[in-house]
Amino acid sequence: MKKIKFLSVVLVVMALLSALPASASADDGNIVQGREYTVEFGAPTEYSYRRYTENGESFDVDKGYLTDGKYAGEKLDSPGYYKAFRSYTRFICFDLGREMRVSGYGGSFLHYNSGVYAPAYLKLWLSEDGEHYVCVSRTDTESYSAKPVKRNYRFNTETPYKARYVKVEFECGVFVWCDEICVYGSDDLSMASVLPAAEEVRDKGIYPQGKLGGISSIIKMYDGYYPDQSKADNTAEELLPYIAYVEDGEIKDTMFDTVAFVPCHTDYPSGGRLTKSGSKPGAVMSDWELYASRTFHEEYNISALDKAAKQRNDALGIDEKVKVLLTVPYPMAQDKPFGDINGDGKNEYTRTAAERIAVIEWYVKKVCGLFDSRSFENVELAGFYWYAETVGLYETPDEYEFTTGAIEAIHTIRPGSAVIFDPFYLSVGFDRWEEYGFDGAVMQPNLVFRLDYTTTPTLGEFAQTIAKYGLGVEIETAEPGKFGDADGIKEYGECYEDYLYYGWKTGYMNALQTFYQGAGPGTLYKFYASDDAYMNYLYRLTYLYIKKRADLGAPDVSAGDVSVQMNKKRVAIDLTLSGDLYSTDLTLEVTALHGKCQILASNRRVLYTPETDYVGDDVITVKVLTKFGETSESSVPVKVVGEAPEETPSADESAPLSAASEDQSSAEENGSGSKLPLIAGIAAGIAAVTAAAFVIRRKKKK
Repeated sequence: MKKIKFLSVVLVVMALLSALPASASADDGNIVQGREYTVEFGAPTEYSYRRYTENGESFDVDKGYLTDGKYAGEKLDSPGYYKAFRSYTRFICFDLGREMRVSGYGGSFLHYNSGVYAPAYLKLWLSEDGEHYVCVSRTDTESYSAKPVKRNYRFNTETPYKARYVKVEFECGVFVWCDEICVYGSDDLSMASVLPAAEEVRDKGIYPQGKLGGISSIIKMYDGYYPDQSKADNTAEELLPYIAYVEDGEIKDTMFDTVAFVPCHTDYPSGGRLTKSGSKPGAVMSDWELYASRTFHEEYNISALDKAAKQRNDALGIDEKVKVLLTVPYPMAQDKPFGDINGDGKNEYTRTAAERIAVIEWYVKKVCGLFDSRSFENVELAGFYWYAETVGLYETPDEYEFTTGAIEAIHTIRPGSAVIFDPFYLSVGFDRWEEYGFDGAVMQPNLVFRLDYTTTPTLGEFAQTIAKYGLGVEIETAEPGKFGDADGIKEYGECYEDYLYYGWKTGYMNALQTFYQGAGPGTLYKFYASDDAYMNYLYRLTYLYIKKRADLGAPDVSAGDVSVQMNKKRVAIDLTLSGDLYSTDLTLEVTALHGKCQILASNRRVLYTPETDYVGDDVITVKVLTKFGETSESSVPVKVVGEAPEETPSADESAPLSAASEDQSSAEENGSGSKLPLIAGIAAGIAAVTAAAFVIRRKKKK
């Protein structure tokens, strides 16, 4: 009888053990404690986030904390934390030195709820050769907490695997404080499985123009309520040069095909805001209604856009409606009355996902009704602009449910409408935009707003990321006030050109795009209306970029048929440059086999003097270098004749220079009478070759 009872106990224990996953073996310990490791970044940010410092402190400085077996305290200044900043995720990488059984992973993190958050998920990557990795586990964490707390995670894989190389990946939305990373396993390979074959993950490619209901280029116009109301009330005259390309007062073409009306970023009368903004409270029903009333004002904004669209269509002889995106404000999760949205005499709240979705439904029905009731003839409602730039699962415990539910509600209320997500650079949720239900997404590079630690090449890194995750791009200018003097025009104008250049160079010129340009009515309007030639050029360049016709490479150079009389001094030859770059931002070098050359400040004219008594063919070589490093080389043929030609090249800068003295020509070039430098050389050992090279910059406005 005792033997039967003993056998029964053994069978029960064996059954319980067999029910446990093999990865839960009691023999599996932390096999990376004390090991060396390397850290990799989830997105390329060498020129942006990795340069960031705060109060003199750098981040992602490795001191070996992650495997030393020591756990830090629960305060922000507790020693022993590896401190990470943004850059999407981190991979903590190990070489185990031999094939081992790997059955779990985890880590210890501080969640402080003031920018320092425990990651929303961890992943385990394994490899046999250190090159081809397989993600064998992803686990979402309990990342939300209203109070500071330590999170110590341990996750088991569904089955143990044989692997030598291991990476533990964790999300890094803002700051992550981590004091330990663990990988669980043992040397016992008897129950470990061989890794499945690694799958090649291909980039999704940029989000193309036109895919989203014909939307290609969106201009964000800020409207609604503002202390200086004129900055938020856009008139037809102000809106026209956004939807029409206007040159010398004449409407010559269409421009942006879509206008997104976005609330000015300010405190509303209740003291709240229509989107997430630091410690600011959320706006309430009366604020939302105020915003809607200004957007649908009879004189401004959408009504004004309808008038401007008619003016454009009449001038061009077309019948095209401008697409409109309406902003969906973000209902903050907060424990205060929002307002009576259903007329039952009771206040609704925005405490839960369901309550917040109900507010979204109320508002979308309201603005759709307002739009339809106006019977606009020249604009159409294409969809909605989502006013939150992150989907942070550490902000509310049900943020995922709210976001997906709200987008589903919008699609139900207005079938076929687009909902567009516009996250800032690598913000939380940018990579999961399709999962949340958005129809399209663009991402902001934010370069112009972070010039203190971000440098221009970050736009190349940005281009890689949006192509990987299937995003479009937001092109950004500085705020209009930054262009108030010559120094601001130069600094911020060139930064804007950088955005466009990288779009041309990397291909995001062809992506779905929004343009940010501030309010009142905006920087692009300032480019259009300015009397500064460079500002006007930026407006034209924007037009060419939108139309995908911008050529931001080094221009080719030509001059037509050029005939010069022998022994003639300093003949002016006018050049034609084919590109779209501002000519005085170019460096030109000119040389000739049988003569001297000098380039003038406009980069549009060469002064050419043939060799004494030379008659025959010559070639002027024009080398062009742009500020972006693009180069080109063009040949301008010149015929030197023994008798005076019937025509001489015309001059467009002053009186003809063909008979001018060298001193007079130099005076015209630099305004002082001093000679421009000439660089002498020998070409093919047969003739003197003279070259003049200049880096010409725009003159500052006085």
